[in-house]
Amino acid sequence: MPLIFDQWSICSFHINHQNKINLIAGIFDTDGCVNIVKKEGKFYPRLTIANKSLILTDIKTFLLENGINSSLSKNRDTGVNVLFINGNKNTNLFFNAIPIKNKKHKDRYKKWKDFQRACGSAWIERLNVSGEASDQPFFSYIKYVE
Repeated sequence: MPLIFDQWSICSFHINHQNKINLIAGIFDTDGCVNIVKKEGKFYPRLTIANKSLILTDIKTFLLENGINSSLSKNRDTGVNVLFINGNKNTNLFFNAIPIKNKKHKDRYKKWKDFQRACGSAWIERLNVSGEASDQPFFSYIKYVE
């Protein structure tokens, strides 16, 4: 009987820790996204992975076991599962633990870190409602979600 991806589980395979990390990296590289979200007047990074597979449940468990908090929801209309990794702490832990290869994701994370380091919290005041900084090209590069 052929394996169906929707039924795959990280836990059902006897793979070592590093291979699980590499699997998560590959899934994030292909199905992941780096966004900036606004909450209570402040902006934070949000990583998302969208996939119809149940493997996101295992990824959530694996991340939690490694100190990275995340949440999982399912779009009832499309049946797509979405894993969210919110905030600076969890985003930093994720990027430090998972060897991301996707250049766009790595560049967005680096730009977020560089801009945050350079401007601290002062940059929040420079943003207009669309999420683009009036004097910085940063937010035209990083997707802003309200």
